[in-house]
Amino acid sequence: MRFHNPFVQPPNLPKAKRHGPPVLIIRRNDRGAGIFAHFAVNVGLMRLAIDHGIVPYVDMRFADNAFTRGLPIPFNPWECFFDQVPGCDLDGLLRAKAVHLVSEELKSFRWPKCDPNFAKEGSPELLDWRQFVHEHLHVNRDMAAFAEERRKTLFGAEDNVLGCLIRGTDYTRMKPKWHPVQPDPETVIRDAKAICAERKLNRVFLATEDAAVVELFRRAFGDSLILNQTELPKYKSGYLMSSGAISDGEQVMRISRQYMTSILLLARCRCLLAGCASGTIGAMLLSDGYEWSRVYDLGTYP
Repeated sequence: MRFHNPFVQPPNLPKAKRHGPPVLIIRRNDRGAGIFAHFAVNVGLMRLAIDHGIVPYVDMRFADNAFTRGLPIPFNPWECFFDQVPGCDLDGLLRAKAVHLVSEELKSFRWPKCDPNFAKEGSPELLDWRQFVHEHLHVNRDMAAFAEERRKTLFGAEDNVLGCLIRGTDYTRMKPKWHPVQPDPETVIRDAKAICAERKLNRVFLATEDAAVVELFRRAFGDSLILNQTELPKYKSGYLMSSGAISDGEQVMRISRQYMTSILLLARCRCLLAGCASGTIGAMLLSDGYEWSRVYDLGTYP
């Protein structure tokens, strides 16, 4: 994880007299991270700030990430998905007192990680982070409205839905060190069939970025399968968000908006069966709770 001066005023902005509450500017330089990889770390830094009486401001505009690719853009991508914490906008940021945290404090902050202590419905750690997110982090109104329309279109009146999340492409090909091992699709399909029979679930909703996984689920579930994602990049190698499979920042935004919608739909499913990944963290924190859930605990890649 690489941060670039995460606690200073953005470049190329006019200096202003600072007053009012201090602000923590959160930036992350990482072209390989998707929106929910940013989400998990940002939630941790937001909590660090709020616990210290500081207003957090997530700045993805002046950072080198998959959305900007190091180039100037006229908007903050974070605000296309989530609202800023109340009390902090760009004008307020310029008027705020400067905030700097030393490296030791930066290293010590915690964020919601997809491990056995977190990824179990009803666990104290999950409930603690979920309460924080519901209180301090709200989905952008337009994004939420779009996802709700997709839910009505795809789910209709059906609420007996099993949500499945499977990471593939760069994750399973590159096996990033210390990241959670992902289940193979055949295992998830077998377990999903058993859970649907046991809990009398009628449909399966799949969130994935991997076209091969989609095809396997289509064969297994046929018309019972619900899919939201229509644009799946043709992955070859490297990190998906910065690879040749995604041509530019505009495509990153389209795919991220599509994936964000899928995670919001996943959060509305009755039950959850998922690999351990940042999208799973997002769904579990944005959900009001699942009737039943299982997140695969397969260790980490060496």
